[in-house]
Amino acid sequence: MSAYTPITPPNRINQRRVPITSRWELTLKALNPNAYTFIIPFLIIFLIFRIYPFLSGIYTSFTNARIGPRTPKFIGLENYFEVFSSSEIGRAFFVTFHYAMMVVPMTFFIALAMAVCVKSIFPAHTLSRFFFFAPFVLTASIVAIIWNWMFQTQFGLVNVTMDLIGLPGRTAWLRDTTLVLPVIAFISSWWVAGFSMVIFLAALQNIPGDLNEAARIDGANSWQIFWRVTFPLLLPASTLVITVSLIEAMRVFSIIHIITYGGPSDYTTSVVFYIFKEGFTRYEQGMASAIGVVLFVVIMILTILRFTLLRGDQKYY
Repeated sequence: MSAYTPITPPNRINQRRVPITSRWELTLKALNPNAYTFIIPFLIIFLIFRIYPFLSGIYTSFTNARIGPRTPKFIGLENYFEVFSSSEIGRAFFVTFHYAMMVVPMTFFIALAMAVCVKSIFPAHTLSRFFFFAPFVLTASIVAIIWNWMFQTQFGLVNVTMDLIGLPGRTAWLRDTTLVLPVIAFISSWWVAGFSMVIFLAALQNIPGDLNEAARIDGANSWQIFWRVTFPLLLPASTLVITVSLIEAMRVFSIIHIITYGGPSDYTTSVVFYIFKEGFTRYEQGMASAIGVVLFVVIMILTILRFTLLRGDQKYY
């Protein structure tokens, strides 16, 4: 009678320990050494014009740097204490947040409406896409000149049109403290909505047509198809549009600088415009750098909250 011989499970026969390689190591091995010759020039420019100014600005925020012969001295957190205690800076942040709360939803809905029109009403019409996207390629100075003339009090096209249809036609759009910020938000939305439209249009074209056909067979009308089928599938694109619009709204400067120069009575003085005045009118480089660092932290927090509340990386199809 033979002795009992234990049987080794099949999955353990000739098992070898495979070394674990990180994704970073795999990426480095996959790169051709010649690729570094293309990366290094960009990396040098990025370090010189992006990373170095950023780090230099952080260091300057801890000093009393000022344009002139005075040697900067390290003063610690004094600039930051003044940032959080200044009513002028607080007002600039309030104006910026108020502006962002108007321009972000306005840009979102305008861009979404344009994308739906191009996709459904004007399919395959390149000319319609060109007209919707054209404002985005204009410079800030051109946009400001056009709309400054449009909202001119005496002979502006907006007031002339309102006068022709029987509405008050002498409205001082850019000098009224209650109207000027919504007007600036509308101008900015008109300017940048074309870029967001392209994002929505790409997302709409990637939605399978079978889903809409199935909903239509089940008796859904056009509004129900859009609200129940199309719009939920646009969540990744929507979060991207909201994020980009929010960051750009917090950094608004050019339109305000050209059209209103922060007026009237500082009702359009945004944070970036206040940094400009602090650094290049009052020559307080240290204080301007501190405000810029605080703005950077605020934008980073808002972006993190966006990723937490609206997860745009979800896949639905």
